[in-house]
This record gives sequence, C-alpha cells and structure tokens, in this order.
Amino acid sequence: VLVVARNMPSCRALGLLFSSSQRNAEALGEKLREKAAKVEKLSSLRSQDVQKEYWAFVVGIPNPPSGRIIVPLEKLMRPQGETVVPRLPSDENAKFAVTDYHTIQEVKSVGAWVVLYPLTGRTHQLRVHCSSVLQTPILGDYKYGCPNDDNGLKKRFG
Repeated sequence: VLVVARNMPSCRALGLLFSSSQRNAEALGEKLREKAAKVEKLSSLRSQDVQKEYWAFVVGIPNPPSGRIIVPLEKLMRPQGETVVPRLPSDENAKFAVTDYHTIQEVKSVGAWVVLYPLTGRTHQLRVHCSSVLQTPILGDYKYGCPNDDNGLKKRFG
C-alpha cells in the first residue's frame, strides 16, 4: 500500500494516523492486509478486463460502508479555476459518472480507509463523489471539501 500526502498538513495528519503506537500500527496493518485480500477476491469475480482501484483515507465514516455511486458531474469555470460539481441526471451538461466503493477500515471514528473503483473516468470523479455524495472528503483534498484543520485532526487522533 502506497500512502501519499499532497501537502504538509496532509503529511502531518497521516503521521498522526500511523504513529499512535507500533502495536496499533501493526494491528491496523494486519487488518488492512486481511480486508484487502477479501476485497481483491471479490474484485477478481468482476467481469471487466481492466479495473482501476484506488485507496484513500477519508475524513468521516462512509454510510453505507459499501455501495455504488451514480451521480453525474459537470465541469465549471470559476474565478479561482476549474471545478467539478455533482448534478442531477436531467442536467444536459452533466456527464455520467459511476464509482463503486468499499470501506476497508474505520480509524477511531474519525475517518476510514476506502477502496474506490471508478467505472467511468471523469475528471476529479473520486474526489467529488467522496466529498459531495458520501460527505467524507479525502484527507488533504482542500479543493473538494477537506478542511485545513490540523489541530482538529490532532485532537481526534490523540
């Protein structure tokens, strides 16, 4: 598993996540390996030839823990740059976007490791689906809803 932080606040938050104690980290690692094996087994049953799989740490717990998100997306130009927003299926500018997801591990009721399977390839699809649909933004994704709140994360991770 590769864990990447996009900026220093994300790096510090991930550091807090992994440094609580060696024993907890080992237990979490073992649980992640077990659950990843289960997800891989389920994934191998899918009929598609090529499937993209992404892991993300999200702030908040997805509810429901697994499912399929079918929410169209639209690119908009704003003064601060391009952004992608969810739309209704009836919106003629919206493009079909589908993401399957599965929660791998909850962490201290603060966040969760989630595996994401984009079935379409829209710009920022996973980021917008996590933030706007699941209400659990990807850690460090300040563009689509993760607050820059290192102190809040420190308090919650302990």
